[in-house]
Amino acid sequence: MTGNVTSAERLRAIAVIASISSLMANIVACTITNPLDLIRTRAYFKHHNKDDGQHYKGITHAMQKIYYRDGLMGYFYGLFPRICRKGFGSVVIWTSYEYLIDKKDAVISVG
Repeated sequence: MTGNVTSAERLRAIAVIASISSLMANIVACTITNPLDLIRTRAYFKHHNKDDGQHYKGITHAMQKIYYRDGLMGYFYGLFPRICRKGFGSVVIWTSYEYLIDKKDAVISVG
């Protein structure tokens, strides 16, 4: 940003850029890790689940069973709620971080 940029405009730009980039990174990370998280969660809670279709002997058995039962999309059940939950936290944390870094740099450049 060049020219006469006010402090409020600069902070607004930082917030928008940090929010969008952290949300996009979160979407990619959750999409990549969701299949493994789904398998881990189902294996961990198999003793509490009354559906025998979700009881597994191991990781490979779980992968096969999910694929045969639900297809490739079965690995992505719960992806949207996970993105919403983790995405909100990611946006808050990264926007706060960028704000604090900008404030620190402003104090250092003045002093």
